[in-house]
Amino acid sequence: MIRGLGLRDPSSNLGGPIEVKKNNNTMAVKRKKIGAAGRFGAGYGKIKEKLINVERKQRKRQDCPFCGGRIKRKSKGVWDCTKCGKVFAGGVFTINK
Repeated sequence: MIRGLGLRDPSSNLGGPIEVKKNNNTMAVKRKKIGAAGRFGAGYGKIKEKLINVERKQRKRQDCPFCGGRIKRKSKGVWDCTKCGKVFAGGVFTINK
């Protein structure tokens, strides 16, 4: 008998659906929240973690130490208050009170 040619042949795949076994023994993996640093994709390790911390601080709302209004960064270490109009020096990424 020639195998694999008929529907009643047990070694033939023509008779029915192909069974696919799933491995249900794996546990869920917790993923890190990388936020904006995800634009770099995989890799870069500790440097990416440091960048995440700096950008998280930088994107927080910054308050003016004089009037309590909102301040914006004009350039490195130069901050401008939108309420009272004062321009002053501070930290590069965040204002150090």
